[in-house]
Amino acid sequence: MFIFKNPEDLSQLPPGNRARFLLENILERLISIHAKPPVHDPELHGYAVLIEALDVYREAILPELPCPLADVPWEGVTLEGGFYHAVVLTNNTFAIDFVIPDADWLPETLRTSLKENLSHE
Repeated sequence: MFIFKNPEDLSQLPPGNRARFLLENILERLISIHAKPPVHDPELHGYAVLIEALDVYREAILPELPCPLADVPWEGVTLEGGFYHAVVLTNNTFAIDFVIPDADWLPETLRTSLKENLSHE
């Protein structure tokens, strides 16, 4: 799992990672929402996470979400360029944006949860 709280965190990604563009857009949106005081504070407002294959088997995905990914109460999900962009709100001001590859290693329970929450335009 990679956690992105600011644009500099994108340097964690290997060169050519296909999720970079989506993550850049998510971080830009998170930061622009809080461009005026109070300035974006990832500890108060949220951050982005890129999920990897082993993460789908964790019992508690993050301290803010002490449950497996398949049990996360998604607020909304989109499918963009081979990635699910799934958002969860832990309170009125804190959001975690998940980027989850639409890969063969996704367990069917997680894939079903994501598909059931897909936003349709």
